[in-house]
Amino acid sequence: MSWLGVRLVKHTLVALVLFGSTVLAPCLLLLRKKCGATCIVSALTLFTVGSASLLGAAVCRGLDRGSLSPRKWRLLVASVWIFNPVLLTILGLQLSRYEITWWSGMPLAVVLALLSGRTRLAASDPDWVQEDPERQELIEGAPPSPSIWFLFRLKIAAALLLVGVVSWWIPKIPLVFGRDATVGASDETSGFSWSRKDATKEAQKTTDEWEKRGCPDAPLLDFYMYRAQTDENYSPVNQDMANIGGMLWYLHNEIIWHHWIRVGSFSSTPKTRLEQWRIKMRPTCQLWNKGLTFGIVNAYDLGECTGPFKCQNIKHYGPTVGCETWDEGKMSHFPHEEWFHRVKYPHAAWYSLPGACSSKKFWAKDKGCALREPSGACPDGVEEPTGEIDCTYTYKKVGEISIDELEGISSFDDLMKKGGYEYSRSADKGKMLHFWDNINSTDANQRRIDITLKKFMDKYPDHPYLEDPTCDFDPRIFFPHWPKGDFH
Repeated sequence: MSWLGVRLVKHTLVALVLFGSTVLAPCLLLLRKKCGATCIVSALTLFTVGSASLLGAAVCRGLDRGSLSPRKWRLLVASVWIFNPVLLTILGLQLSRYEITWWSGMPLAVVLALLSGRTRLAASDPDWVQEDPERQELIEGAPPSPSIWFLFRLKIAAALLLVGVVSWWIPKIPLVFGRDATVGASDETSGFSWSRKDATKEAQKTTDEWEKRGCPDAPLLDFYMYRAQTDENYSPVNQDMANIGGMLWYLHNEIIWHHWIRVGSFSSTPKTRLEQWRIKMRPTCQLWNKGLTFGIVNAYDLGECTGPFKCQNIKHYGPTVGCETWDEGKMSHFPHEEWFHRVKYPHAAWYSLPGACSSKKFWAKDKGCALREPSGACPDGVEEPTGEIDCTYTYKKVGEISIDELEGISSFDDLMKKGGYEYSRSADKGKMLHFWDNINSTDANQRRIDITLKKFMDKYPDHPYLEDPTCDFDPRIFFPHWPKGDFH
């Protein structure tokens, strides 16, 4: 084959790889609901191949191959595929080892640094690698100073840093990974509005399972929900909430062990405060007739209900409040049963508050969808929920405290500047701050719950004391064909 033919074949392969990873893969993700796991696996494979190819191209263009021994060069090329940050990110998510996802770009960076050694990255690099014409092998000269070594590797370091940042953001891609939302927008700012009458009329017309009448025989529950929040303000509708124990467990396991900044594995905006919301709720008759006041906890990603079981429960029971706990002897630990013996905060609970158009993300919601899928949040002015399909709960923000205030420090930034940190997972304690020490101690966790409750009570002495309700959710009763999650 001529030189031109070889070049044409190479360019064709490059074009196919770029097309597959940047055009075909997103299309497969958009069609994932029709073709299921096949589309998702194919798309992720294309993403992985595309990213590895781009990394390989960067290595080939950035490194002087002539300055490396053949063995080192083969190891470098193999590392680009084996330690592909995108591949490691997917692996970390599948294993629920989010530290692998966070540091997905580090293994390749270490391998490149070790194997490249004193390699010339460009013609302008110092000539510290020479070739012995008699022995026909490479001879490494005197090592350069560390400052020169790092200076001439700024390009590849910047590229690897970019790859690491991009791969860390992959879990946030809503098309693939459905996670609990930590940032979003309120229904009031989503660009649509609807009336209670229209919502009920449309819902009755399109969903035979829902009934318009309320459920006065069902109990009215009045209690507090909490959430760890950023400096942003938005309603808890189409969001996941918690009691104090559940909120502290989330902070302890997802937030405060990230040194230097209070972010989570799936949240890039720092948490700064703890919000307290007063919730009144009443189940629909469809749910109460099953003997339950709470439904299942649904996961929300940017306002969209992502599971479990494709959120069929909202269509069957209506937008009812969900709960989940991990107490011994109860079945309310679904859908996160893998946390059953990992949650050491006594009586920790998570909740979900379904809102309008829960099948779409915030920016995709529209009036028609809101009419077909009314919110469980009661209309403004309603004091007590009725159990109708558009009025299963009311909410009102009644207080907040800062995380600094909870920990008893003046400033998180000052703590970092002094060399301290909130919590280390490996040491199971903090440095210059010991509020979060002993994560697996039930007694220590109960003390943290008591301290948090006292902080709110001292700051808001006029607020009534409200007990956490009993989470009576049971998947064996909730799902008619358990362990299947369908309602047909």
